[in-house]
Amino acid sequence: MRAFFHLVCLALAILAAASPGRADIRVERRTYPGGPGAALKVGCYRGLIEVEASSDGRFHIEVTVDPGTEDPVRSRRLLGNVLVGITPGGSAVDVTVRNPKESGWHFDDGTPQRLSVVCHCLVPPTCDLDLATRGGSISIGDLTGRVKARGRHGTLFCRAIRGDIDADNEQGDIVVSRCSGVARLRAMQGNIRAGAFTGKLVAATTNGDIDVQGALGGAVISATAGNITVGLPKDPGGETRIETDGGAITVRLGAEAHCSLRASSVWGKVHLRTMLPVVVKSGGDGRKTLEGVLNGGGPLVLVHASGGSVQIEPFTR
Repeated sequence: MRAFFHLVCLALAILAAASPGRADIRVERRTYPGGPGAALKVGCYRGLIEVEASSDGRFHIEVTVDPGTEDPVRSRRLLGNVLVGITPGGSAVDVTVRNPKESGWHFDDGTPQRLSVVCHCLVPPTCDLDLATRGGSISIGDLTGRVKARGRHGTLFCRAIRGDIDADNEQGDIVVSRCSGVARLRAMQGNIRAGAFTGKLVAATTNGDIDVQGALGGAVISATAGNITVGLPKDPGGETRIETDGGAITVRLGAEAHCSLRASSVWGKVHLRTMLPVVVKSGGDGRKTLEGVLNGGGPLVLVHASGGSVQIEPFTR
């Protein structure tokens, strides 16, 4: 029985060696020291960019290019077209992945393009980032520093950033869990999902919804065609402006927050939940406008919906 088992294993091994497998995947790895003023710049013509904090304070860069084909001739051609550059300079690292064959006008042979690029970067815990991909997602972990991100056809995700964020996405969502600095988020064709922001937040969508759990440092939030939901659990750190041209707005106020409220709707109405101790000065529930103060007043919360209703309700976790 044991001899038969070994015979079967040998036969399977021979079959695996004889059968055509996936062509080689190209992987390039580099390690560089960190230091004061650490910065990472990544520019990809396509693919996923992942950035996390390293445990040793150094840069660990890994770029993986998968041709996505079992044809060895096509694989070599595809891999040869992708140019990878990893350049250190002081405490900074510059990574570029480009493909001149996919830039500008080119002939399409009709074969589906499955080539994928993944840039996995471990960086010092304090590091400025400048990331861009023309076709893929960007994922950033828990870091301290300034973040600049540009994406297309994917999701931009930040877990926790102790610093400023400047993010643009053409076709895809922007998701940020926490930010302690000034954040500017703009999605053309996608939604914005945001957690707790202690600094000022500027968020805008052209065609998508916006959902902010906690805007604590003042905010300017606008949507051309989309709904907006904003939580203000505590006293706003500054004036908060919320506006949509084609959608509804929901504002969730903390029962102990101090603010002055000015809400209006063109084609809808303003609805005020009675559980909130808002002293109404003009307008009111079910009307086009409402002005009032919560707990004696405070920073202005200005809400305007051109194409939908406004709902003012208590904040709940």
